[in-house]
Amino acid sequence: MDRRYSNLDKRFAAIFACFAILLIGSNVLIRAGSLSFEAVLHAFELCVMGGISLGLLGYIIGKIVQKPRKDIVKPVDTIKKETDKDLLIDDILLDDLNDDDDE
Repeated sequence: MDRRYSNLDKRFAAIFACFAILLIGSNVLIRAGSLSFEAVLHAFELCVMGGISLGLLGYIIGKIVQKPRKDIVKPVDTIKKETDKDLLIDDILLDDLNDDDDE
């Protein structure tokens, strides 16, 4: 795995938590209308809860992006080899071609 993708879970968690803290904190302080102790304390309480919840969400998203469970789809050329022929499909196609010639 590349070094760039080794800490995606922590990076996503930090980005989501910071975004939540900035958004919630600014929203609460603007709605309060003044910079009083109660408004700052209320903003802090909401920012902690929002930061933790969105940080966990970012952590989960980072884990999914870092190591997805779905395998990468390989091109058809690498999957089908000359030794691995599907004889049933070949017979059906040949039979269809022969039927078209008869008509």
